[in-house]
Amino acid sequence: MVGFGQTLPRKIHQRGSVIPSMDKHPQHMQCHEGYFAIVGGPAENDTFQETRYNVPQSEPTIYINAPFVGVLAYFKV
Repeated sequence: MVGFGQTLPRKIHQRGSVIPSMDKHPQHMQCHEGYFAIVGGPAENDTFQETRYNVPQSEPTIYINAPFVGVLAYFKV
Protein backbone atom coordinates (compact mmCIF):
# COMPACT_ATOMS: atom_id res chain seq x y z
CA MET A 1 0.00 0.00 0.00
CA VAL A 2 1.25 3.48 -0.79
CA GLY A 3 0.73 6.37 1.57
CA PHE A 4 -1.40 6.78 4.65
CA GLY A 5 -3.13 9.76 6.21
CA GLN A 6 -1.80 12.95 4.64
CA THR A 7 0.62 11.09 2.30
CA LEU A 8 -1.88 9.00 0.35
CA PRO A 9 -1.83 9.15 -3.46
CA ARG A 10 -3.89 12.04 -4.86
CA LYS A 11 -3.31 11.60 -8.61
CA ILE A 12 -4.71 8.17 -9.30
CA HIS A 13 -5.41 6.90 -12.80
CA GLN A 14 -9.22 6.60 -12.66
CA ARG A 15 -10.58 9.83 -11.28
CA GLY A 16 -14.15 8.54 -11.53
CA SER A 17 -13.40 5.78 -9.04
CA VAL A 18 -12.79 8.25 -6.21
CA ILE A 19 -15.34 10.97 -6.91
CA PRO A 20 -19.02 10.39 -6.08
CA SER A 21 -21.49 10.76 -8.93
CA MET A 22 -22.94 14.19 -9.66
CA ASP A 23 -26.43 12.71 -9.16
CA LYS A 24 -25.63 11.98 -5.50
CA HIS A 25 -23.51 15.09 -4.85
CA PRO A 26 -24.42 17.91 -7.27
CA GLN A 27 -22.29 20.49 -5.43
CA HIS A 28 -18.70 21.22 -6.52
CA MET A 29 -16.20 18.64 -5.25
CA GLN A 30 -12.41 18.58 -5.30
CA CYS A 31 -10.47 15.34 -5.92
CA HIS A 32 -9.52 15.05 -2.25
CA GLU A 33 -13.17 15.16 -1.12
CA GLY A 34 -14.15 11.85 -2.69
CA TYR A 35 -13.81 8.25 -1.65
CA PHE A 36 -10.56 6.35 -1.48
CA ALA A 37 -9.36 3.03 -2.88
CA ILE A 38 -6.22 0.92 -2.77
CA VAL A 39 -4.04 1.54 -5.82
CA GLY A 40 -1.40 -0.69 -7.43
CA GLY A 41 1.33 0.31 -5.01
CA PRO A 42 5.07 0.85 -5.04
CA ALA A 43 7.49 -0.53 -7.62
CA GLU A 44 9.94 -3.34 -6.89
CA ASN A 45 12.50 -0.79 -5.67
CA ASP A 46 9.90 0.69 -3.25
CA THR A 47 9.34 3.90 -5.24
CA PHE A 48 6.04 5.47 -6.21
CA GLN A 49 5.66 8.01 -9.00
CA GLU A 50 2.74 10.35 -8.18
CA THR A 51 1.11 10.71 -11.62
CA ARG A 52 -2.11 9.57 -13.27
CA TYR A 53 -0.09 8.29 -16.23
CA ASN A 54 1.67 5.69 -14.09
CA VAL A 55 -1.10 3.13 -14.57
CA PRO A 56 0.48 0.04 -12.94
CA GLN A 57 1.09 1.92 -9.69
CA SER A 58 -1.74 4.44 -9.58
CA GLU A 59 -4.81 2.56 -10.77
CA PRO A 60 -7.41 1.20 -8.32
CA THR A 61 -8.72 -2.14 -9.55
CA ILE A 62 -11.46 -4.53 -8.53
CA TYR A 63 -9.06 -7.43 -7.97
CA ILE A 64 -7.09 -5.33 -5.46
CA ASN A 65 -9.99 -3.66 -3.65
CA ALA A 66 -12.62 -6.44 -3.57
CA PRO A 67 -10.70 -8.77 -1.20
CA PHE A 68 -9.96 -5.86 1.13
CA VAL A 69 -13.62 -4.81 1.22
CA GLY A 70 -14.61 -8.45 1.77
CA VAL A 71 -12.36 -8.69 4.83
CA LEU A 72 -13.76 -5.46 6.23
CA ALA A 73 -17.31 -6.71 5.65
CA TYR A 74 -16.48 -9.94 7.49
CA PHE A 75 -15.34 -8.02 10.58
CA LYS A 76 -18.38 -5.70 10.43
CA VAL A 77 -20.79 -8.63 10.90
